[in-house]
Amino acid sequence: MPDVKMLRAIFGFAKQAGVDNEQLHDIVALQFDKTSLKELTAKECRTLIDGLRGKPQGGGASGHKGTQRGYVMSQAGRRRSGTKVDYFVKDREMRMLREAALLRGWSDETLDAFIAKQLKGEPLRMMSQLNKVLWPLKSMNRRDGLHG
Repeated sequence: MPDVKMLRAIFGFAKQAGVDNEQLHDIVALQFDKTSLKELTAKECRTLIDGLRGKPQGGGASGHKGTQRGYVMSQAGRRRSGTKVDYFVKDREMRMLREAALLRGWSDETLDAFIAKQLKGEPLRMMSQLNKVLWPLKSMNRRDGLHG
């Protein structure tokens, strides 16, 4: 059974999301197959709160925390990463790269030149290659106080 603080948080986030009491109980019934909020476990309460807040499932900003893809996103391309699996870069990751470049005021041509320099002319296709471009770019933005 959730404590009072957890229930207050659930009802607060539900109110912010525009979910009334009846809808909240419908969500609990559909997602957790329970008739009352008091029957939820602590983990189910956290999942419900994350859903009301609009956080991606799986945790973290990317929504891939705890998955193989999430591990590759954080480790691939490092010298001693030990990752044997690599993934193709998706549009979502390319948007992240472009947004980081836009913070610096870079055009597409400047970003393409930076990618070519970082990858020694190879085309950007795999997650390990993206990390070799994105991490230095994020470091430069952080150093210069550019946040988006």
